Amino acid sequence: MENFGSTKMECFAIQSVLATLLVGLSVTWTGQISAYAADPPQRQQSYDHLIPEDSMFGNPGLADTWWGGEYADLVTRVLNDAYSPEVLARVIVIPSFENEHAIGIRRKNGRYYLFYIRPNIDIWLPVMMLHRADEAENIDEDAAETADTNEEDKECTYKYLSILETAKVETSEIPVEEDLATNLVHVFSEMLFETKFPRVDRVGIDGTTYHFSVGRDLAGKTWSPDENTKVGQLVEITRLMRLAVADKEGSHLASLKTAALALMQELPSPNGPG
Repeated sequence: MENFGSTKMECFAIQSVLATLLVGLSVTWTGQISAYAADPPQRQQSYDHLIPEDSMFGNPGLADTWWGGEYADLVTRVLNDAYSPEVLARVIVIPSFENEHAIGIRRKNGRYYLFYIRPNIDIWLPVMMLHRADEAENIDEDAAETADTNEEDKECTYKYLSILETAKVETSEIPVEEDLATNLVHVFSEMLFETKFPRVDRVGIDGTTYHFSVGRDLAGKTWSPDENTKVGQLVEITRLMRLAVADKEGSHLASLKTAALALMQELPSPNGPG
């Protein structure tokens, strides 16, 4: 497979495009955040529930009308193993400064496993570059020099996307007890049953988006929730799941069990499914 790092160096033209995008985002988000700062404090608080999923992260079979649907399509294809039939619950994690990854619970051959799936490259960057180049070209299509630069960006981006299609995906998993697995699925499911639209959208810069789903029917998401909310507890559970998989000694499993039981006490049917 072609070396991704060397490709980055060859495609120096994308740096100016990225800088332009970041400046634009900074102006846009700063204005939005200033507007929200003038609102009463209660409007700025993190809501205590997931919000409805509006992308194919919950169900890869759904069409996505936003151009970001191309990004979601790539993510779900690269993390395809997270959508296999034996997976009981999953979260697709989209950080600002790390590679996208998936965490979840699966059952195979009568046993339960926690899994962690992570590609070796960033998926967002090439998709963003391609569409940023398209936008710039549409704005200034009479400028030959700009058009040439955009074509270089596109060529570079398509090269990125080609590499992405053959990206190496690292999958790790550990076996866990049935009680822990069913408790985790219960927590995911009950939080998803409480999914609803917020009265006011939260805004911010950077952060991490979490796309939760159980099967192909339940899906919801959150962005960098307050750790003192139920959604914050759910995100902490996924963090502990990831650490438990990475830690072959199993030292994080006790913390994971405690966190799952604590959140269950705040949800309907605290004794779990069944």
